[in-house]
This record gives sequence, C-alpha cells and structure tokens, in this order.
Amino acid sequence: MKLYQGMGNKNELEQMKSRIRYYDVIEIDSAISKLAVRFVEQFNLSHGLVIKRRSKLERLFSLL
Repeated sequence: MKLYQGMGNKNELEQMKSRIRYYDVIEIDSAISKLAVRFVEQFNLSHGLVIKRRSKLERLFSLL
C-alpha cells in the first residue's frame, strides 16, 4: 500500500500494480488487506489519503 501512495497519477498506479503482481503479497487479514488496498487506490490521489504508522505509545493508550 505504501507503494500505491507514492504514485502521482493513475498511469503510475496502473504501472505499479502490473509490476508488483509478480511478487508475493503477505496479507495479515485477507478481507481487511483487500479493503485497505481498494481505499488507497480510490482515494489516495483525489483525497491525499495517508497511512500513518502508529507509535508504540499510541498503541498502548488505545488498549486502555
């Protein structure tokens, strides 16, 4: 998904998708991964969708 975010337009996105199909993709949860990829594809260019990595501290507080 991070690769998808780096694409500047639909042409670049399609080229990247065709290149990465030859690699194995590890999905932690298949349904969630597919939905997340779909959202990035649909909304990254038009809305500047950003995937933020949560810090250990943020994860700790979310458990409380």
